[in-house]
Amino acid sequence: MTEHARRTRSVRSGEVDLFVVEAGEPGRPPLLLVHGFPDDHEVYLPLIDDLSRDHHVATFDLRGVGKSSAAKRADGYRIDAVLPDLTAVIDAVFGANSAVHLVGHDWGSILCFSYVADPEKQKRVRSFTSVSGPHLGLMWDANLRHLRSLRPREMLQGLGQIVSSWYALFFHIPGLPEWLIQRRGVAIFQRTMERGGVRKGDPYLQTTQAPVWSRMHNALELYRQNALRPPAVPQKSSIPVPTSLVLALRDPFLRPPTFDFIGEYVPDLTVHQLDASHWVPRSHPIELAAIVRAQVTRVAGKRSRATSAAS
Repeated sequence: MTEHARRTRSVRSGEVDLFVVEAGEPGRPPLLLVHGFPDDHEVYLPLIDDLSRDHHVATFDLRGVGKSSAAKRADGYRIDAVLPDLTAVIDAVFGANSAVHLVGHDWGSILCFSYVADPEKQKRVRSFTSVSGPHLGLMWDANLRHLRSLRPREMLQGLGQIVSSWYALFFHIPGLPEWLIQRRGVAIFQRTMERGGVRKGDPYLQTTQAPVWSRMHNALELYRQNALRPPAVPQKSSIPVPTSLVLALRDPFLRPPTFDFIGEYVPDLTVHQLDASHWVPRSHPIELAAIVRAQVTRVAGKRSRATSAAS
């Protein structure tokens, strides 16, 4: 699949216009890829070019990021305000009655976790592949459970994740993150990517100030509006969507123990451990594509068996 085979469109969602990239033939298994911070849709280009050979794939720039327009108010970046954007893209690209296979990385996975935790929205999802992004309520719950255990090893795990998330608190300082991005944005972006496993020579690192600013300055509100006011913890076993959890074992930003209790909430859970850092879509696109394909195939087989049994 070449770059010329990709198609773009604009999708309206409430007050924002979302820039959508699409590839692959309609009618094939539908995939929606949701990016994180400080990224835009380009983080997924290797995955799109691979998966679009046998899937209908779409991704988009989150509101306020890249070529998508920004929310008018800061609370437009609350998770519950952003989730309708996923539905708008699903409706526009795949059809109003369609259900998709979700793939989320970083904040994209955080958003997707809240999407599949919603009893109505989860009906639009066939499966979910989560990469380096927890449900925020469950993340806080896991950290507290580790700290309350009074077992030294688990307490250190909880403290370790809080320390690893220092930047989320830094982003709450008014004006200072924007000041740094304006002056050192490219260097910050490149160093963050390299620390997260993006290999030297990856074209994703070759960027300029304008795209870095477009990826970061509005998206800071995702942290400011949500990190300290997370969604409620879901009920146990309330996320029936078949879920593949990709654990990047060398992730410096999100430690694997954050997901110690996820099986209590997601009954149909498959865990894949990767010897990788945070930016798996860029550092391990082949491995991630294989995980997504296996999940799509497994869910399709499960649905087929259920249909045969019903008939």
